[in-house]
Amino acid sequence: MSLTHNTPSAFVAIYGGSFDPPHYAHSEIIRTLCEDERYWHIIIMPTYANPLKAPPLFSPSERLEMCKVLCRQYNRAYPPKIPPAYSQEPCLPRVALSDYEIAQNRPVFTIESISALQEHFKSLYPCVQFAFVLGSDSFATLDRWHKPQALCEMLKFVLIERETPSNITLQCKPQVLDSISLCAYNTLSSTTIRLLLANGRIDEALAMIPKSIHTLIKRHFL
Repeated sequence: MSLTHNTPSAFVAIYGGSFDPPHYAHSEIIRTLCEDERYWHIIIMPTYANPLKAPPLFSPSERLEMCKVLCRQYNRAYPPKIPPAYSQEPCLPRVALSDYEIAQNRPVFTIESISALQEHFKSLYPCVQFAFVLGSDSFATLDRWHKPQALCEMLKFVLIERETPSNITLQCKPQVLDSISLCAYNTLSSTTIRLLLANGRIDEALAMIPKSIHTLIKRHFL
């Protein structure tokens, strides 16, 4: 389907996180975004480090490689979409990996990453809009982020539904584009997987992780 100038569905969905390691819930979120016609391009952006969390178990290069495998997996299943109207640029893969935050070799504010991506995409695809994908628990803390109001003016949000009160009141007035319910995967967490791996329960951990990255997980523990 060709997108017209007035089509509101030319969104770049930016999905950030530690991905330490990626698991089936991450994979399901990517699949859901690929299935939605509004998201013309999906960017997976691993963080370098989260100052509010313990240091990652897997190195930045390992997490990038695991996310790269997931990108290849979904690009085989979902062909590129036609670029937003009036753009002469070629089609991009449906799912792409951004190493922007990891390449900075330091924790990066979300607004910095979004600004860099917008600067790149707006010059090539002027009609494109942006959506940031995050858990509802993180969304509830948005007022405490760096420059939250400026961030809210730059994009819309796609919420991953978790056990968070639905009556969230935020001063920064974000626009919520959509929400994603994980259903069977809602209880999966990288924290649980890391604990299993740390205790040598490799097979239990692998049961929560896409098979396409099992080899990379095992290599870490050789």
